[in-house]
Amino acid sequence: MKKILTALFLVATAFSANAQSGKNVKFSLGAELGVPTGNLNTIYSVAVGATAQADIKIDTDAALTFNTGIIQFVGKHIPNTNTNTKFRSQTFIPLLVGVKFPE
Repeated sequence: MKKILTALFLVATAFSANAQSGKNVKFSLGAELGVPTGNLNTIYSVAVGATAQADIKIDTDAALTFNTGIIQFVGKHIPNTNTNTKFRSQTFIPLLVGVKFPE
């Protein structure tokens, strides 16, 4: 499993896209990889996902930003059982809307 996740991370990092469409709109895509900590570590082994972002220039000093994606926490096998039972995986869809001001 760790080899697969490492390969997935390397491929996702290598193919992260950042494309521009015109002068006022910028699109980008990326991969997400996370390690659950604290109490989440007892149930989930890893978090994987993808994100998309759009920045729309509204002024010379400001841009609207929109970010969304999908993140899945992969469930671990339940210990001390004779079956191949796993904790249920959870999927989240985060949304972010904001304004950027350049420095």
